[in-house]
Amino acid sequence: YNNALLAFESNTFDKKRGEANEYVQEGDHIRGILNTIEYDNLYMRKATDPEDIKNGVVKKIGFNTNRKTKQDMVDNFIVVFEDDKFIDPDERFYAEAFIYVQRDDGSYGNKEGKDNHDDIFMSDMIAALISNDMPIPSITTERTEEIHHGTINESYY
Repeated sequence: YNNALLAFESNTFDKKRGEANEYVQEGDHIRGILNTIEYDNLYMRKATDPEDIKNGVVKKIGFNTNRKTKQDMVDNFIVVFEDDKFIDPDERFYAEAFIYVQRDDGSYGNKEGKDNHDDIFMSDMIAALISNDMPIPSITTERTEEIHHGTINESYY
């Protein structure tokens, strides 16, 4: 993937629940993935939990999806989408976006219904938000020449 940034969604990986402050385990498969993956360019976020900071943890793997970050994602995505700064060629994205709503309790998610999903839409919103902190992509002449060894046009094939 040309060393592309890989951003896991971490919505249960380090989420505490209950009075015992136990970590949520069900639905969490990121540990298994991280134990087998051989890839270095992973998205890291700043640690915010006082206990983590006290123990010297300053960064954590993955984008943590929670009530606050969902609001940030939605606010950002409204701007980038309306300004035509984000386009997804996958038609499933638009189907998911069409059913993504703010619920009566203020939370966000897809409308309840059979086979309703928001995975593609969520991935795109996360990508749009974290890309704000990344350099703007560009094509360099060096890389093009390295790959193609000169100019390629349709007569090349």
